[in-house]
Amino acid sequence: GETLAAGAALAATYPDLAEWLDIGDSWEKTQPGGAEGHDLMALRLTNRSIPGDKPKLWVQGGIHARELTTAELATRFAEQLLADYGVDPDATWVLDHHEVWVLLQTNPDGRLKAETGQSGRGNTDDVDGSCSPSQVGIGLKLNYDFYWGCCDGSSPDPCDETFRGRVAGSEPETLAVQSLIRSVFPDNRADDLTSPVVAGASGIFLDLHSYGGDVLSPWGFNPQAPPDGPAIL
Repeated sequence: GETLAAGAALAATYPDLAEWLDIGDSWEKTQPGGAEGHDLMALRLTNRSIPGDKPKLWVQGGIHARELTTAELATRFAEQLLADYGVDPDATWVLDHHEVWVLLQTNPDGRLKAETGQSGRGNTDDVDGSCSPSQVGIGLKLNYDFYWGCCDGSSPDPCDETFRGRVAGSEPETLAVQSLIRSVFPDNRADDLTSPVVAGASGIFLDLHSYGGDVLSPWGFNPQAPPDGPAIL
């Protein structure tokens, strides 16, 4: 709740630079007669008085429920960009000439559960009905359509913390993020794993985590570098 209140306050304080947008629903919100659930709210940051198709940056926090600090980091990043606009030349350049999307809480249902002391990764979808309360949930990071279920990186067991869901894109949180990402970043790659993006393509997607101390880049399922590896790394 405090994170979402902070995002709304930023949009109210900086109306020319920030919009607070509802991009979808959490799993609980889609369940009739259940818990209240949450809207997935994202900040869109840019100086809207400067038009044009600007390069995009996407930053999301909190996809793993128990990694509490990532939502804090995403919030502080947005706060600093806005507070430094017109003061710091770098922040001013970023907001004048780029479009920054910040999804503070990617998994709000799971986050609320984690705050009670149940240290899970997923959302709160009890798809199986037989798991203990601490095991309930689908790993949203593992639920995306792209190469879903491949490569031994997730589990088909609904009681495993790496449960990927029964089918790809089964969760409303997943669908909300995928839908917006596809509208923000044009699909300019071929449907293979060997062709690079078209020349001049731009954009960065960052998914924040607080475990491991690693910086991971595509492809996570393949030990070989992607065709755009030199540009990414």
